[in-house]
Amino acid sequence: MRGDTSALAAGAAAFRARVDSAGRAARRVDFLASQLEGLLAQARGDRSRAIERFSHAGDFEDRIPMVGPPSFLFARELLGAEYMKAGRADSAAAQFERVLAHVPNRSGSLLGLARARVARGEREAAIKSYTQLLTIWKRADADVPALAEVRAGAAGRFKPAASGDNDAFAGDIRFAVLPLPEQLRSGATVMRIESPGRPYARGR
Repeated sequence: MRGDTSALAAGAAAFRARVDSAGRAARRVDFLASQLEGLLAQARGDRSRAIERFSHAGDFEDRIPMVGPPSFLFARELLGAEYMKAGRADSAAAQFERVLAHVPNRSGSLLGLARARVARGEREAAIKSYTQLLTIWKRADADVPALAEVRAGAAGRFKPAASGDNDAFAGDIRFAVLPLPEQLRSGATVMRIESPGRPYARGR
């Protein structure tokens, strides 16, 4: 287990308990509960459970129309990262490609796909993904995580970490579960989950 997961466990359980009473929002609440359950399993080192939960959430995610910035985590990016950690680059690439088919030019998925292509030995395809991402990040701040990796990858210089280390995704995670569906607002409790110096979720 990596750190205290009690708050995350409580949040996952709270969302799961609300599924049956959520009415028309039940499927969305199940989606959010599944993501939190996957993150909980990930934090506890249970990769098979994390993969199952992220995959379940991804099935619903595929049907969500994308209008404006997403208000949720991308389950298929989390699933792809888990596959990369398990050494399953083919499965990981498939997940990132599914997100990009739904949300073209999404940075997290382009980064994941580039890493998966490096792991598969697809040099030209990896350069293409890194170059596409570098174009999107052309005005990025110098301290953006993975920027050095992306610049090097676009130039065909692949860093060893790019083939399997997906910890950079952890820095992108936000518990973006607000606003709550109307059916859940009554009596809702908003968790405050933080890492040192960086609030993850706050407010009501």
